[in-house]
Amino acid sequence: AGYSVVGVAPTGRAVRELSEQAGIVSRTLDSQLLSIDAGWDLEARCVVIFDEAGMGSTRLSARLFEHAAEVGAKVVVIGDPGQLPSVSAGGWMRAVGERVGTVRLIEVMRQRDPGERLALAALHDGIPQRWIEWARAHGRVEVLAEDRQALERAVGEWASGVEAHGVEGIVMIARENETRRGLNELAREHQQAAGRLGEEYIYGPVSVAVGDRVICRRNDRDVDVDNGMRGTVRHVDQDRVVIETDAHIIRELPAGYVAEHVEHAYALTGHGMQGGTVDEAVVL
Repeated sequence: AGYSVVGVAPTGRAVRELSEQAGIVSRTLDSQLLSIDAGWDLEARCVVIFDEAGMGSTRLSARLFEHAAEVGAKVVVIGDPGQLPSVSAGGWMRAVGERVGTVRLIEVMRQRDPGERLALAALHDGIPQRWIEWARAHGRVEVLAEDRQALERAVGEWASGVEAHGVEGIVMIARENETRRGLNELAREHQQAAGRLGEEYIYGPVSVAVGDRVICRRNDRDVDVDNGMRGTVRHVDQDRVVIETDAHIIRELPAGYVAEHVEHAYALTGHGMQGGTVDEAVVL
């Protein structure tokens, strides 16, 4: 007998990554469980690829595993217990991995500097001092006394990164939403002053211009976008905003969706950036 492979992930963005990058038909964990509750069981001998699993809640993940065990399906869990956990109760991945064993990918590819890779591996394993020592020695940590000074310095570093990598290749990361908003405002002012923003429209509380970096904050099947999808604005008019996503796909966002669910993406929170890859990040 043959078998099928299906993908599951906690977020819409992770589902799209799994579908587009791995070519696996995928859906969110919530959607898969709703389907199971409605009587659409997983096939026997089916293999479920559960990606970004560290962000899945313990309760929902357990329901998926229980159902897979009942029907004779296999679940392959992929993720990083050292990344940000679920907003619900989480932490199951490390505990289960210790019990059943894991296969670990040990060579990091995202950081180009081998010394940085080693320092970050120590940080990941709960030894921050090694990374702090490396970062100080390489001029990567700066302590500033004033909030405004820190905001302006972060945007200055970001602006240099835009020159080197393009606006898609660098992002600022903040802990709180208030800081994120301040960084986005300063970044937009810089882009406008540099002549990089074009025609502009206001959609409710948000002003969007051609050239803006934006992020979608709600899954919407009709529009075919996911919470966390980032892109660059290519066209604006009173009815819609057209973006080119970072996967180079064109999406048309109705004005109502933009007003309620689109934000600027020069700066994001850690959760907003989870799973993303850029050439450079400035963390405040």
